[in-house]
Amino acid sequence: DNGEFSIQLTNASLIHLEKVSWPFVDGHLSIDPAWWELDNTRHELTVRAEAWSLDRLTTMFKVPDLKVNGTVSGAFPIIIDGADIFLRNARLDAIDDGSIKYGGGIGQQAGQSNPYAKMAFDALRNFDYEVLSLGANGNLLDNILLEMSISGSNKDVLKGQTFNLNISLESKLAELIQGSSYATSATATKDAVVKILKERGTVTDN
Repeated sequence: DNGEFSIQLTNASLIHLEKVSWPFVDGHLSIDPAWWELDNTRHELTVRAEAWSLDRLTTMFKVPDLKVNGTVSGAFPIIIDGADIFLRNARLDAIDDGSIKYGGGIGQQAGQSNPYAKMAFDALRNFDYEVLSLGANGNLLDNILLEMSISGSNKDVLKGQTFNLNISLESKLAELIQGSSYATSATATKDAVVKILKERGTVTDN
C-alpha cells in the first residue's frame, strides 16, 4: 500500500523505470531509475533499503529464538540474467545502535562441547551492538554467500569486553529461508565464531 510506481514507455521495446518505491518492514524499498530493454535477457538494477526494522525483518524470516532490534539501510545491486538473479556486493548497515538476543537450543548444545562457542552464544543472549553490517553475494536461486560483521558487548560476559566478529556463511538461500538448512547453517556460524575467538586469544584451552 501507498507505493509509488512510475514508468515511461519510450518505444515498443524500451521502458524507463522512473520511480519505484513502496513501504517495507517499517521503512521503504525502492529501485533506482533504470532502463529496461524488453528484448534483452540481461538487466541491472539497484534496489535500496531505507530504515528497515530488523525486528520486522527477522520476524518475517521466522528464525527460531532470535530477536534483533535496530534499523538498517543499504543497497542491493542486482543482475538479472535469463532465469538467474545475482546479488553483487549487496549491503545493509545499521544506522543506530541495537541489540541481539538469541537463546536457541543450538547455542546450548554447542556450549556443552566447546568453551569458545559457549562464550559466543552466552554473549548473544543479550548482546548490545554498536556496529552491524550484513553483506550478500551470489545467485538468489542457488548458492549465496552471506556475511555479517558485528561489534558490541554483553555486560555479563567477560566484564563487558567488546566482541568484534566477522562471520561468513554460504548456503542455498531458498533452503535457508524455508528452514530446512537452519541447523547446518547455525553450526557453520558457530564454527566461524569459535575460530575467531581462538585467533583473538580471548580464551585459551586448559
